[in-house]
Parts: sequence; C-alpha cells; structure tokens
Amino acid sequence: MFTSGELHVIVQAGQEDPRLFPLPNALSGQALPKQFMPFAGDASLLQQTVESYVALVPRERITVVVSTKHEELARTQLRQWRGIVILARPLDRGSTVDLLFALGRVMSRAPEAAVIVAPAYHNVPGASVLAGALVAAGLALATSPVILAGVSMNGVDHGDRIVVPGPGLDGRVLCVSRLVEQASPSEALRLKASGAFWDTSAFTARAADLWKLAARKLPMRAAIVESLWAGKTVFPESVGAAFQRMPGTIQDGALWQGTRDLGVIPVHGSGWDAWRAPEQVVHSLSGPLTAIGSVTCPPTATRY
Repeated sequence: MFTSGELHVIVQAGQEDPRLFPLPNALSGQALPKQFMPFAGDASLLQQTVESYVALVPRERITVVVSTKHEELARTQLRQWRGIVILARPLDRGSTVDLLFALGRVMSRAPEAAVIVAPAYHNVPGASVLAGALVAAGLALATSPVILAGVSMNGVDHGDRIVVPGPGLDGRVLCVSRLVEQASPSEALRLKASGAFWDTSAFTARAADLWKLAARKLPMRAAIVESLWAGKTVFPESVGAAFQRMPGTIQDGALWQGTRDLGVIPVHGSGWDAWRAPEQVVHSLSGPLTAIGSVTCPPTATRY
C-alpha cells in the first residue's frame, strides 16, 4: 500500500466553467471560478479538496495548479497549509495540459511515485471518503495502470463522462469496459440502470505510467513540459514561454480516448456532484449560500 513518502497529489484548480458564472456573480459581484467560492460554510471548493489530502501526504507533495489570474487568491485561500506547492500557468491549454505541468514536476523528482489527481471544481461533501478510496485503489495499480474514481449516477444530468464497468480486477476495482462522453438523457438513463458510474475526473496512477501514456498520446505537449522541468526548478518566465509554445487547447479526457487497461473504483458516500449549472448548486445545498468578497494578497516572487 502507499506510504506518505510514495504518494503525490495533484489538485487541478486552473479551469473556469462559464456555465456556473451567473451564481458567483450574483453572490459576490465577481465571475469567479467555482473552485474559489465558499458556497456553504467558510471553505471554498479548493480548500475542501486540499484539506481532504493534507492528513494523507506531506504538504510538499501536494501540488495545486491554478491560472496566474487567480494565483494570489489561491495563495490566500491555501496559506494555512504552508509548504503546499502552487504552480501558476498564464495560458489555458486545457485541464490535461495543467495535469502534465504538475506531473512534470513529480517526474523530475520521484518518477516511481504514485499520484492522485483531484479536481477542485466539484462539490464533494465527503471529500475524505473520495480521497481514502483513491489511496486504497493504489493496491490495484499493478493490475491497472490508471484507476478512475466513479460514483453512482444519482441523476442523469449530474456529470459529464460516464464509466461503464466490466469484470472485477482486484478487490473493489473493476475494469473499464468503455467511457461515454456527453450522453443523451435517454442513454444516461439506460446506462444508470445497467450500473454505470459518473467519472469524477479524480484518479490515481503511477507517475511513470501516466507520463508514458501522455508522451504517447500527446508527444509535443509532453516534450515541452519535460524540457521545462529539466532543471527541476522553473521560474514564471520559463513557464510563460513553455505555454506560449504549447499547441492549442485540447478537450478534457484526451488521455483516455482509445486508452485500454483503465480501472474504476466505485466510491460510495462522498456526495459527489459535478455542479454543472447554478440550479444544481441551489438544489443540492440545504443551507444558505455564502458570498465571497474580493480577496488579494501581496505578490511574491515565485519559483517552483
């Protein structure tokens, strides 16, 4: 099983989902990405995600990827956990490239480590349940190089990608028969009845296996990131230059298209919801929504 010295966590918090902008704008007067909003209580989705992992791994092994536009806000929200690495990138080339950016750092330091990739965009009241399931999934990485976290399809419009499971692999882990992107409501109902899961976009893999997959499927992007981290420490100027050279934005899930040997671990009791629309947020929260003000902190010289 994993030990704290073998496990890294990559938290993805750089993307913006305009579908949800009306709600943060109504609450705070700002079209903030949902990951920075404390919709219920005092903690933002980003803070809730990070908090679920700080007890599992040393903070210096937790890497958060954000856009430079929201770097100061992210540093303010995460300052209670000193030691966490925050990587800021200037251009949005898609969540897959954000993942490669952080994975390149892990590969330059601990290529044989296991990594957990955790998006900070979703509502996960039981975030520790999801985190624990992904740690447990590491037991089966020998039988499947990448293991996705799947949750029950409580609603046919609560997610984006559906995981159709196959036979069991090891313990709770099942093989992935296929992935379905953007299913119609009727198809989603049919798949739900067959026992399919929503893909939470959280997963675990060995860093070297994940990098090998990325280098095969996205060779130019992987080469740029590998060159960026050749010296292990990079500066904002070199990050900016690398992202300027990066090919155009690619869609989420590009790594999984045509990929075989995926596994899925069913996660029960996390309360996961993708929160794709303001109506879903209002419906899923029983308490009052909390607005967030304009939060800044002094800029600091950054190196990664």
